[in-house]
This record gives sequence, structure tokens and C-alpha cells, in this order.
Amino acid sequence: MNYKKQRLLIVDDELGWCEVIKSVLQENGFDVDSESQAENTLHAINSSSPDAILLDVLFGDTNKGKDLFRKIKREYPQLTVIMLTHTLIGEDFRLEDYPGCAFAYAKNQLTSGMDEAYEGFAEKIRRAIKNSKATDESFARDFKFIVGKTGAMKSVCRQILNVATTNATILITGESGVGKGVIARTIKEKSERNSKKLLTKSCTDFPNENLLISELFGHEKGAYTGADSCHEGIFEEAIGGTVFIDEIGDATPETQGRLLRVLEEKTIRRMKGEKRHSR
Repeated sequence: MNYKKQRLLIVDDELGWCEVIKSVLQENGFDVDSESQAENTLHAINSSSPDAILLDVLFGDTNKGKDLFRKIKREYPQLTVIMLTHTLIGEDFRLEDYPGCAFAYAKNQLTSGMDEAYEGFAEKIRRAIKNSKATDESFARDFKFIVGKTGAMKSVCRQILNVATTNATILITGESGVGKGVIARTIKEKSERNSKKLLTKSCTDFPNENLLISELFGHEKGAYTGADSCHEGIFEEAIGGTVFIDEIGDATPETQGRLLRVLEEKTIRRMKGEKRHSR
């Protein structure tokens, strides 16, 4: 594919890693600058006018990335910012602490030396830049459910585009009938999982707690009265795809607790089961 060259600014104090990724991104069609000093970042942005920032979370032993992210978004609210971290799992990084972040990427995903990983990273960056420059015309074209051109609807569309580039868990809130299911389907369609399954369950459809837990997480034979065979829940069935759980507020505390463990541990265990499955 032929792309117009876009300019990136890498802000990271790991100089060796910066040079490697800078070379990789240049090979994938970007112009790339780098800055190793957090305090010089705003000046570097003003000087190079990048299309996107790749910002490290940690500088040495300090979490300067969070404060720097806030400064960048305050001065350049429309600028695409991508967070880099050693791992997306753990206490060092929580995506919700970076509102407006295009997506987050773990550095260990880029140390494999595999061209597919580099090309995938480059494509995510291009998509994030494109999303940040969406116009009223592109919203009308890409979001068929839009009625009107209010600022609130544009904000919803931008949030969809931002979260669709991530693997984050998304909480969609709103009164009954506002279109939460439409939003969920649109996020899936705009994501890299658009060719995979989208499975939906409503907690109000299963007044029996065991049935709801079974539908979500699966069960082993004999897990409860009437469970005559093993059953695969939607989290297992949708591995690689997307799950939309509607009316989660109506689920019992037991079910919500199980869901929280799935989200935190990224594994699924069937009712009365011992084996854990990665989701």
C-alpha cells in the first residue's frame, strides 16, 4: 500500500530502544523524530508538528508519562497520543488514567523481531491518526446511525473510533433505548476484530443465576441440577472476537464478581471447572 508519509515523535528515555523502533517505523513509511527529555516534549512538538506522539509511561523510575500526557492533551487536544509501556497488565499502567489516548501498546510486543508485529503496529498508528482527523462528512459516511450533527454525537463517534483501536474493556452507559447495542456493534465493526464473532447476552433474559453464569462462563457436567453435559459460555465461544453483555446492573453480585475476575485476570473458568481458558 502507498501512504502519504506521516510524522511521528517518539518520547522515551530508552535511547537504544528508540533507535530500533525509529528505524522500524521509518521502514514502514513514517518520518520519525525522537525526544528523550520529558521536559523538552512540548518544544519538540511545536518544532516538528507531528501527526502522532508515541509516549512512554515511565521515565527511569518515575511515572512522568502520565503528567506529560495531560500536558500534551491540554496544549494539543486533537493530537494523536499513543502510550508505550513495558506491559499492559499490572499496576504500572491503566488505560482509564489516559483519557483521549488513541491506544496503548506494550513494548514487549515489538521486541520479537517479526515483520508482522511491526507492520501491525504501523497500521494501528495510521488508523489512529486517520480517526483523529475525522470530519463531519466522514462521520455521516461511517456512522449510519447518526441523526443530526450535534457536538454530543460527534463526541460519541470520536470515542468509538478511539476505543476501537484498543483491546480495552468498554463500559457503555445510558437509558434503555438509547442505542447501547448499536454502539457495541459499531465499536466491533471499527476494530481489528471486525471479521470475528460478536456475541450478545442480556442479563435480564436469565432470572435463574445458574443459567446466566452458565451462559456467560460455561459449566461442567453436574455443575447444577439439570446440567447433564458440559457447556461452553460465550466468553469461550467468542475468543478472538467481541462480547456484549447487556443490563449488567441487573446481574447478581455473584455474577458480577465472576465477571470482574475475568476482566482482571483475562482468564475464564467454567462453573465447577478447574481448567482456566485465556480470553
